[in-house]
Amino acid sequence: MWQNLYMSYKMLYKFLYKTTGILFEKKVLFSLYLLLASIRIYQCCFRFFFKFPNDYNWGELFINYQGGFVRRGLTGEFLYYINTYIPVRIFALIFFSIAFFYFLYICYKKISAIFDEITTIFLFITPTLFVFHIRDPEAFMRKDLLIELVLLFMMERCAAFLRDRSTRRSLTTLTALFFCLYAVAFLIHEMTLFYLPLPALLLGAAYAREGKMPAWLALMAALVVLSILTAFLSSGSAAAREAICASWQQYYPTFTCQGGVKYIGKDLAANTAKTLKHHQDLVTMFSFFGGFLLSLIPMAFMCAAYPPRNSLRSVLSHPLLRFLFWPAVCVPLTLPLFLTDFGRHISVAFLEYIFFLCAVFSVCPQPAAPWLHRLSDGIRDSLKIRLSAILWILLYGLCWRMMHFEYIGNSYVHMDGPLKLLFMLL
Repeated sequence: MWQNLYMSYKMLYKFLYKTTGILFEKKVLFSLYLLLASIRIYQCCFRFFFKFPNDYNWGELFINYQGGFVRRGLTGEFLYYINTYIPVRIFALIFFSIAFFYFLYICYKKISAIFDEITTIFLFITPTLFVFHIRDPEAFMRKDLLIELVLLFMMERCAAFLRDRSTRRSLTTLTALFFCLYAVAFLIHEMTLFYLPLPALLLGAAYAREGKMPAWLALMAALVVLSILTAFLSSGSAAAREAICASWQQYYPTFTCQGGVKYIGKDLAANTAKTLKHHQDLVTMFSFFGGFLLSLIPMAFMCAAYPPRNSLRSVLSHPLLRFLFWPAVCVPLTLPLFLTDFGRHISVAFLEYIFFLCAVFSVCPQPAAPWLHRLSDGIRDSLKIRLSAILWILLYGLCWRMMHFEYIGNSYVHMDGPLKLLFMLL
């Protein structure tokens, strides 16, 4: 009997060892990841298809220039003209679905080329990073995704310039492209200004290499001032709001000017007062800090696995750039002082940090720490360690999610997946 039990144990061990090993293969793991993402995207599209047109996200996308130039209007103006040929209800869902898959593809391609498989998996399962747009259905089809893509390209272009030490590409061309990309992102949503500092540091590194730091300072100062003036002077008015609503009502008479478009003409003071009420609620703020700390775990893991200090000092060689580094890191996290979408600001901020480190490491590669090699070997050779890694993926990646927005008194961090099912059963 004991011999039969031992043989059964050995067979089970071999089966689990082989099966779990297949799960950690790049093609299998990413294919499974895309399958689950596809299911979530289908659910999000189904939801927004039937909530059309009176939903916050549709109202946000409907902001256009039909009532004059207003902030956040570029996407809506584009959709307004596209609607002549393809119903926006269909086009927007297809467009954002394709944009999300492209976002996953390009990010996976760049991150997996720099970091090892374990770090890559850790980053991609984090609920507030790449899958944030589909883990919270209300976060799907928002403009954040477009801004993140633009930020990625801005930093990648600066990194490509810094890597190219032989041909010395034109700094003027790089600057023009940088400004054009920023202008597109800013016209999509003015919050792009808060994500400007880190890409600007990479552009500053290019200027430092050419010995033109004063020119970089002047250009960045002018860009910031112009952005602030544009944001304040293009807040719109009640008349602009009515004109925008009327422009869409000629196509969709049931549209009642709900969602994001209803905030056209509202001043910053009103939004700040609303945010202050969120700050005064303990449940809301504790969940915000909880979500921040949970999102910090993969960043801490990545920085421990690939200590960025030497790479940062090499890329940001000018003393002024190193002095501005930590203020630039902090600026994206000041947005929750003014706006109540705490979850989405945490998501975009941490994604920007990852893009920035990817750009830095692509210029100045950093070898993985010895402990990470030992962990990789353990996952490859030991079933016990591999099962522990799978358990971590299930617990950390599937058992919680962060909402992009919650009303006062509600938690931004929600139980999800197996943990939510367990509590329902109990």
